[in-house]
Amino acid sequence: MDLFKNQFFLSAEQPSGVIPDFLNTRFHKFNIYHHLSCEITYTSQMKHDVLLIGFIIDPNSLHSNNQDVITKIALKYSDKEEFYDYLDSLSGRFVLAIKDVDGYVFIGDACCLKRFFYTTSIDEFCAGSSVSILNHMGVIESGEKELGIYDNSKYVKDNIEHFMPSGLSTRNSVRSLIPNHMLKTELLAQERFWPRKPLKSRGDYHLSKAICTRKIKESIQIANNRYDLSFPVTAGWDARLLLSLAKDYLNDMYIYTLKYRDLNEESTDISIPRKLLQDNNFTHNIIDCTQNPSNEFRQIYETNTEPNHFNDWGIIANGLFHSEIKDKMCLKGNCSEIARCYYFPSGKKVKVSDYWELISLTEPGWKELDFIVEEVERWFSEANPLCEKLGYDILDLFYWEHRMGSWQAQSQLEWDISQEVFTPYNNRELLEEMLGLDTKYRSEPSYKLYKDIISENWKESLNYKINPKTNIQIIKSMLKKALDKVGLLIVIKRLIR
Repeated sequence: MDLFKNQFFLSAEQPSGVIPDFLNTRFHKFNIYHHLSCEITYTSQMKHDVLLIGFIIDPNSLHSNNQDVITKIALKYSDKEEFYDYLDSLSGRFVLAIKDVDGYVFIGDACCLKRFFYTTSIDEFCAGSSVSILNHMGVIESGEKELGIYDNSKYVKDNIEHFMPSGLSTRNSVRSLIPNHMLKTELLAQERFWPRKPLKSRGDYHLSKAICTRKIKESIQIANNRYDLSFPVTAGWDARLLLSLAKDYLNDMYIYTLKYRDLNEESTDISIPRKLLQDNNFTHNIIDCTQNPSNEFRQIYETNTEPNHFNDWGIIANGLFHSEIKDKMCLKGNCSEIARCYYFPSGKKVKVSDYWELISLTEPGWKELDFIVEEVERWFSEANPLCEKLGYDILDLFYWEHRMGSWQAQSQLEWDISQEVFTPYNNRELLEEMLGLDTKYRSEPSYKLYKDIISENWKESLNYKINPKTNIQIIKSMLKKALDKVGLLIVIKRLIR
């Protein structure tokens, strides 16, 4: 069992800490210390050399590998618009370092699922995949902790899947990279590069549907050619859409559902995909993630990341670690929720007047944590005018940059102990295409875009229910819909929170 599996540390200086069996790759002035499972690729002797930490996929080029893609990036970087457009088209889980005229630029994948933390208090720039690895390497000054405030908060106690906004960390002197931003080392400041243009309303629904289908399907094909894939399936929309587009490759994959928390084999998230797959002669596996981890596993898990969710995500990771999927590439369905109107599920837009209301509608527990409130205020003051100018919804952007860029990214970081993850929806061009569609195509109750793609690629799979609701859930949903229709739902939420 390895410490800091799939993680990395980057510095120009020799660190005081050591991690056994880590590799060392040199990129210009930087040494990149990394676990064997963390892919490192780079160009050399080009005008703008590029370092890739992780993996990258170009859905428009079926046979391009990591090296091919970063070579294109290096060639396109001089023309910023061409570079940004190409970057938007890419999928994967990665951090890029680009040697610029004035220093270095660091950019993450669309949702920054490959986490990138960097120091702001020491003379020489240092960065890594987690606060914990920076601390282990001796580049964080002692006593600089927000962890005590955060760990002991009511918000953390009340939320088993608690998270901080992107940009923050548990240390005062450490920041994290925010999705759609780049970090320039000469300024030690993050700069937003997306969105750059007004969101175009997609008038041709069928064309948009075809674009989304092709991009996701070809991403899956490339990943299947490159890696030994595992595929977690549930009764949800995101998994069903991926399942329909991955149908031709399912026999190559290890398909499974997690049994965790209070789920049992009759729970819909297990019983529905099991029946769907078995009825169609595909093997379905159940991974038990309810067993207590060993002391050794717990110690390494809690050392790997700060903060961590050992009492929930850690128990699940333990089940993954001791299963057949360990060391496979996991094909995961997250990030699609960005386009599924998560904070306004009926599709009816909600006007958010200020940062306090934004917190009220998203993570009201953050209100007790001043350092988080200040971060959200800063983010809102910059992002909201841009959303209004370019036609994006601030709640969609919040979900993208903070829910996916922190909550989901943290989950994937913690589960690096057991698996690497590829998320086909983690693609800026794809998400922009989906967000450009009217909300009636991507909201409750029908999720027409999803249903139509599934129907065109595996119609029979729609014979099995998707996210079926209990009677109580149906009544609650009807009541919510009625209140939303007359504009009272948002008023009640604001009063309660």
